[in-house]
Amino acid sequence: FQAEDGIRDQPRSRGLGDVYKRQLIDSAFPAGSFAHSSGLEAAWQNGRVENEEDLLAFTRTSLEQASNGQLPFVISARNDPDSFYELDSLCNAFLSNHVANRASRRQGATLLATCETVFQNSKLTQLRTNVIENGLSCHLPPVFGLISNILNIKDQTASGIYLYFIIRGILSSAVRLGVIGPLRAQVIQRKAASFAEDIVTDLPIPSLDDIAQTAPVIEALQTNQDRLYSRLFQS
Repeated sequence: FQAEDGIRDQPRSRGLGDVYKRQLIDSAFPAGSFAHSSGLEAAWQNGRVENEEDLLAFTRTSLEQASNGQLPFVISARNDPDSFYELDSLCNAFLSNHVANRASRRQGATLLATCETVFQNSKLTQLRTNVIENGLSCHLPPVFGLISNILNIKDQTASGIYLYFIIRGILSSAVRLGVIGPLRAQVIQRKAASFAEDIVTDLPIPSLDDIAQTAPVIEALQTNQDRLYSRLFQS
């Protein structure tokens, strides 16, 4: 695996994509989601999420929204890396919610910087250089899709990892907010993970022509994040 001039850019092991996959989903991997609650904090402070049942419904609704408004960008960038710049621009226009837009840009930039440092791949370095030099938005969905392509992670697996990021971020936020305890959060994670698996394996991912916002209440609540009297998260 090691080369004289550093780590090889193109892994030769057929199973190396699985190695990258396992590292990406490790809870210790700094993917940039720790500072974001995906709208949960605003929903909690507004009394929309008060118990375990509400939290599960919030998580499932967020996954449904991701399947309609984020996975199309992930899969498109994964399967057509040359379209990244167009996809990044389209994603910027689609995310009209300023809080969600800001969070997506920050998480995308953080994930890209982390992956470049950890995986030491020249394509990731070039992508980050282009993002900085051209002032690109660097939104999370197309960034994750392109990273999946570079790291040789299959499209269905990439979709599953992306949805797992959402589940992990929401439930981690719920524990820190005191909405639920760690043990019950794991129960919800099991249920949400089953729902996410159904999305990935059974439902067709919408095309870019069909991207839509399907969780308007969560979006409306999230726009109030900056107006909360006190808050732990940026989104």
